[in-house]
Amino acid sequence: QINDTPDQLLDFRFGGMQTILDADARVVQLVTCGCHLCWPRSLQVGGYPCSVAYGLEEVAPEGAKALIRRLRSESNDQAAVDSALSDAAILAKFAHGMMQAQYDRLSESLRQ
Repeated sequence: QINDTPDQLLDFRFGGMQTILDADARVVQLVTCGCHLCWPRSLQVGGYPCSVAYGLEEVAPEGAKALIRRLRSESNDQAAVDSALSDAAILAKFAHGMMQAQYDRLSESLRQ
């Protein structure tokens, strides 16, 4: 699925998060910013000159299950506030927020 609004990430799907949890995977995220300016979705081939920023950050360096335990124990974390949420939903919300924040920082760095 191609995002109509690249500056606002789409929600993460819980099935993918459940796969990460089942494997107790260590998770890193790679975020790029500005690619939609170089290669607009309406074109078959891109190549416009532009600046693109990227960043790599650890999400769950000790594994996804350890991250969920930490998030559930931190009552001030927005993703963990609702104890009725599944582990996959918590991971999806947390990773989405972390990735959106990283994207916003990269976007700001391109504007400077």
